[in-house]
Amino acid sequence: MHVIKISDEAATAADRDTVGGAAYLSSNDEYPTCRWCGTEMALFLQLDIREEFDLPFHSGSHLLLFMCPTHNEIPAIYYGKALLPEEFWNKNDGHYALILLPPGSSNIVHRLDPYIASKKLTFNRVNERVDTLEEFSYGTHDFKIGGVPGWINYSVDASCPCGGSMRFICQIPDGFGFRQTESAPEQPDSFSSTEYCLFLGNQVYVLGCDRQCNSRAVIAACDN
Repeated sequence: MHVIKISDEAATAADRDTVGGAAYLSSNDEYPTCRWCGTEMALFLQLDIREEFDLPFHSGSHLLLFMCPTHNEIPAIYYGKALLPEEFWNKNDGHYALILLPPGSSNIVHRLDPYIASKKLTFNRVNERVDTLEEFSYGTHDFKIGGVPGWINYSVDASCPCGGSMRFICQIPDGFGFRQTESAPEQPDSFSSTEYCLFLGNQVYVLGCDRQCNSRAVIAACDN
């Protein structure tokens, strides 16, 4: 696995591995807006998939995690083995957007995010300890990409309607804060007045279809 570190160095519109930062989307993507309130979403995280991450996704794919700056609820959770519904990305609660663009398509850069302080990411490869419960194996609870999910109370073994498997991409730990910009309003239902949290600050697991059948074929599961 690779531990994800937020550096002290500010990200610019030229940086593709960031918290906050300037979203790199495709020419086919409109900037995500919340279906509940119509507000443009905050960019919490984006990064390029690299070969050294040892993930079952095309190297050069670009992952983006957005959520409404006001609506902070957890997504619907798919426990254990689950067959996801057709176009499940259009049937979520609508206050977040998870995108995994294929290589070469993340070529439209937007303005710097006004909510999350823009910082560069670094990735450090480490050996991971994996433990096993009766029901499943689980890894560390780091902010990480690749490796074994740090499942807490359950695991997710979902299938995409295309026939692919939903495979682990990255994880954001329980209680993890994203420092907000000076101009950003305080996030409702956050544990901090200076940081935004993703999905009420739960531990978040991001999984994508290993066939990459659609750039929106990505889910998030939460636990604490």
